[in-house]
Parts: sequence; structure tokens; C-alpha cells
Amino acid sequence: MVIDIETAGLIRDASRVLEVAGAFVQGKTIVDTFDAVIWPGEWVLKDWRYKESIEIHKLTPEKLRDGLSAETAAGRFRDWLDVCSVDVTAYPRSYDSSFLIQDPFLVCAPKYRWVACLMSTAIKRLGYKAKLGALAIDLGIQRDGLAHTGLSDAKVAAEILLKISEEKIEVSR
Repeated sequence: MVIDIETAGLIRDASRVLEVAGAFVQGKTIVDTFDAVIWPGEWVLKDWRYKESIEIHKLTPEKLRDGLSAETAAGRFRDWLDVCSVDVTAYPRSYDSSFLIQDPFLVCAPKYRWVACLMSTAIKRLGYKAKLGALAIDLGIQRDGLAHTGLSDAKVAAEILLKISEEKIEVSR
């Protein structure tokens, strides 16, 4: 299970989760996905500090206003995780998990097990560090043009997981 979140802001304590997404990998295939946009509150839309990050994630005020409450999104996300898997990771794991282990998400032990960071695993396997999009290009993974959106990034990270799990890796670097 590969999880991705998109936030308004880059500083953990001042950020709000705007989107939570996941891609469930079974064997060598993505078999299911989840995506929920979260309404952060009108004040986030009015605060100039969050404007750029909201635009980067391609979230319009209308789309955010139609989003779920954090509690509803978290409940649906946990329900989806329960059906799919208990082992979760992210690219990078430390930032995403810092939000998801907190209330209202509570994606934490003992019910859910965070496994090795996908970024760290890629660095060990390939020998270099790269951002998600650059690594996707290096591994020949096609992007859908929606970089920095939760579901697209979760799917790409899942494809990276599948590629770096292969015995022999072709890198175009």
C-alpha cells in the first residue's frame, strides 16, 4: 500500500491535509485506489501563505469546498485500508506519516504497520536520491500530467515500488 497526502503548507505544524490518496499493490499490479479531497476551512483559502500550495496541487476553491470533512475522509480512508492491506508506506514516508498517525486519521500501530520509506528504499536500490517525478522519468514510468495530486502521486509511487522490487532495474540516467 502506497499512500500520498497533499497539504496546504510545507511546515508540519502549520499545514493542513487537503487530499489523501492511496494505491494498493498486489503482486505486480495496482489493484485498487482511494482518493479524497478534504475541506480545510474557509480561512485556509483566505490565507495567502497557502495559496501557492493549493494551486500546485491543482485544487480549486470549489473543489476544496466540495471536499469531505477531515473526520469523514479519515474514516473512509481507514475503511479502505482495512479492506486492502495493513502495511503502508509513502514517498517520503516521514512527512506523510507525521500527518496520518495523528487524529483524525490514526493510521498507526498496532492496527497499521508503516514499512520502510519508499524514498529510502529507492536510494538504497538505485544509489541516488531523486524527487518522485524525476525518479519516475528515470525508471520509464509514464505520468498522467497531474503531478502533485494525491492519487496521481500515489499511483506513480506504487509504480516506483513495483520497479524497484524487480531483480534487474533499467535506469535511463
